[in-house]
Amino acid sequence: LDEALRARARAEARQVAGAAEFDVFAGSRDGLRALVKAAQTGDADILAVTIFDVRGASLATSGTSALRSVNVASWDEQVTTSAGVTTVVTPIRRSRLPVDDIYSGNESLPDKADKADVDGFVVLEMSRARLDAGRNRQLLIDAVVTLVGLLLATALALRIAGGVTRPILRIGDVVERIGQGDLSVRVEADTEEVMTSLENGINHMAERIGQAQESLVQQIAAATAEMRERKE
Repeated sequence: LDEALRARARAEARQVAGAAEFDVFAGSRDGLRALVKAAQTGDADILAVTIFDVRGASLATSGTSALRSVNVASWDEQVTTSAGVTTVVTPIRRSRLPVDDIYSGNESLPDKADKADVDGFVVLEMSRARLDAGRNRQLLIDAVVTLVGLLLATALALRIAGGVTRPILRIGDVVERIGQGDLSVRVEADTEEVMTSLENGINHMAERIGQAQESLVQQIAAATAEMRERKE
């Protein structure tokens, strides 16, 4: 969002600088005032547009500017952000047409613009209020989505944990009672069928142990009776 705003501010300032070139050269303040007013009213985020000459004197302005002065020390484009306002300072460069030398056949073109090519500056101030509101709205949406996701994940985790923990606790209690000698206890069937095979295995084990104990008791009783008969 920030990069998009800065790019839009630079594009707006460069457009005004290109359109203001002739009026600055001709000294047409009326044309400059109409130009900055059209630029400022054409975008709701633009707070002010001001055109300065090379000495820093204001030629035309539209909107409420928060700047006390303009820095003309640098002849390159400047982009700064302060107090919720992005400010772009764009030089108004004089266009130079190629000149044909009829004697040498060479064209003289400047390699790049220098200080002598600058006739003034366009200072465009763009508010970041809508950007900040959009950022805060996006952060709020992200926070809500994240919170809902965490709540759903927590509920799902608790459900899964409960479905596993409850059967394990029941099975542990049955195993403990079997260890204490209560062979009639059985694991109740789980309605969710999470650990059915383990529950059936515990019940089958308890039945086998009960059968083995009953068979052992019968064998002991028979041996005892046989010994008693022999003794008598």
